[in-house]
Amino acid sequence: MDTLKDFEFKGRKYMPVFPKASGKPTDHIDGYPYEDDKPMSATIPHSVQLQTFFGQLLRYFAINEYVLVGADNFIYYHEGDPTKCVAPDVFVVLGVEKAASRRSFYTWAEGAVPAAVFEFLSESTAAHDRNEKVRLYLMDIGVSECFIHQPHLDEPPEFHGWRRSFSGGIVEIAPDEQGVLFSETLNLRFQWEIDQPQNVRLLRPYLPDGTPIPTDIEEHDLMVEEQHLREAAQAQAEEEAQRRQEAANPMWNQKEYNDTFYANDPWKRFSYGVAPSSSADWAWVQHMLASLEKTGRAAIVLDTGAVSRGSGSKQTNRERDIRKQFVENELIEGVILLPENLFYNTSAPGIILLLNCRKPTERKAQILLINLSNLFRQAETEKPLDR
Repeated sequence: MDTLKDFEFKGRKYMPVFPKASGKPTDHIDGYPYEDDKPMSATIPHSVQLQTFFGQLLRYFAINEYVLVGADNFIYYHEGDPTKCVAPDVFVVLGVEKAASRRSFYTWAEGAVPAAVFEFLSESTAAHDRNEKVRLYLMDIGVSECFIHQPHLDEPPEFHGWRRSFSGGIVEIAPDEQGVLFSETLNLRFQWEIDQPQNVRLLRPYLPDGTPIPTDIEEHDLMVEEQHLREAAQAQAEEEAQRRQEAANPMWNQKEYNDTFYANDPWKRFSYGVAPSSSADWAWVQHMLASLEKTGRAAIVLDTGAVSRGSGSKQTNRERDIRKQFVENELIEGVILLPENLFYNTSAPGIILLLNCRKPTERKAQILLINLSNLFRQAETEKPLDR
């Protein structure tokens, strides 16, 4: 199923086009009851079908302020005769104000009649719904389309639709190969499915492209799923941001690692060479590089020896050879020399090695060297760097 945002976009795309009604909303008219003394009696499958279907259409048409969706409300269709009244299970009126106060619907006052009505069959009303009521809706009231559906699983499937023809007659809506009925008035498809958990043959509305209009539960599940997706995306973005820019101050000149450790590294982090057992500085640099994205950058605080050991020597030096590969592969953007006595646990000056996995073209074959060794102010127990 689409995301709620995608579904809203599609809903606006497929929303039917219609003129505004000529009348005005009417709360109630004296002499026309808006309720009766009869208790509402319906089977559980009938109630599940009505409430689910009404909720789906209500939410779908919520974006249009001139579409009214009703359920079991009185519709009076002949001025002056309160007996001319029907109460469809679900009905949709196009062109009238949704938010207006109404206790019943008066066709002559609103200047509109329902565009579509839906009746869900029950044992007591099935015969009337199949015959007299269809003609009443389409011919006497002027409803454009009428649909009936059997929600009870212990009864044979029964789903039919009719519409008024241009000549004023009644034409049955032909189903497609999947049994789908298409409403030209609402620009929606309708098809039933078996809902075993609720023991009901559930009629569902679909957009013209086959996208189902979600139920209350499905919409809630979509909201929860989208919230989880947003949280996962945010966590991923934070992780990616961390991988784009990293800072580290590893222990200087660690001696705990040997050739066997580097050779058996399961993550293959040390492709530029094996650091000497006397100092793991360039092992840490390679570790940081391996954790960066292809466009990542890093700042690593190291001993000054990390950028000088082995220089000028004709003998083999592992650190020098690793440094050379970093330089040749345009991974080092700069080196910053720090003041002495900057750290609590050592008087050594230290450097900041700046890595850039995607060095700008104009900086290729260049390394920025910055000397901050004298850029500080003396404090009683520390040397803060000047800004």
